[in-house]
Amino acid sequence: MSTFVFEHNCQTTVKNFSKLILAALATVVAASACNKEPDYNSLPVPIPNAVDLGLSVKWTDANIGTTIPYEAGYYYAWGEIVPKSDYSSGTYLDTNFDVVLTKIGSPLRTPTKAEWEELLNTDNCNISWENFSEEVEIPGLRITSRKEGFTDASIFLPAAGMRSGREITDLKYTPCGRYWSSSQDKDKEKSWHVTFSDEGGEHILCTARHLGMNVRAVWP
Repeated sequence: MSTFVFEHNCQTTVKNFSKLILAALATVVAASACNKEPDYNSLPVPIPNAVDLGLSVKWTDANIGTTIPYEAGYYYAWGEIVPKSDYSSGTYLDTNFDVVLTKIGSPLRTPTKAEWEELLNTDNCNISWENFSEEVEIPGLRITSRKEGFTDASIFLPAAGMRSGREITDLKYTPCGRYWSSSQDKDKEKSWHVTFSDEGGEHILCTARHLGMNVRAVWP
C-alpha cells in the first residue's frame, strides 16, 4: 500500500470531496431548492470505456453514472436500478436487477464477487492508495495490472463513501470506497460488496442491501 496520508482537515476534506460528490448530488440539490424530489428516472447513464488488465473480464474506467474516472457517479441500493434520496430499509424495493445490464445493456454488467477477488489479488494487480493526480486531489485505489503485456493498464476507484438514509458516510475523517458486486449472500437480506480505505486495506464483505453504493461495470 502506498504512503499517501490523508490530512484530517475540514477545509482539505471539502476541497477534495466536493468535486467527487458534485456530479452524483447535483440533481438532488437542484430539486431540493425547488422543494421537490428529482426525477431520478430521467438521469442519463453514460457508457464508460473498457480497460483490459489481462484478467478474465475488462473493467470500465469510471463508475456508473459518469465517464470521469475520479467522479462518484450514482449510488444504488443492491438490485435497484434508479438512484434516490433516501437509502433506508423502509425505502428499499427488494428487487434483483443488475443495474448495469438494465440501464446500459449487454455485454456490460455488474462484477461478481469472484471477479472483484481477481481484481484485488496482488498476484494479478498492484494496488496503491493515492490521489487521482496532482491536480485532482481525490483519493482512491489505483489498480495497475501485473500481467505480462498489460502492465501499462490501470483503473482508478474513487473513495466516494456510501449512502445510508439521506447521508453520505465514510468521507468526513477517513475516506472509504464501497462498491457492489452482483453476488448475493445466503442471507437474502445481504449482498457482497468491496470496501477499501487508506488505513483499513481492501475487503470483500456482506452487508444490508438497502445501502447506497457505487457500481463499477465489467465488460466480458
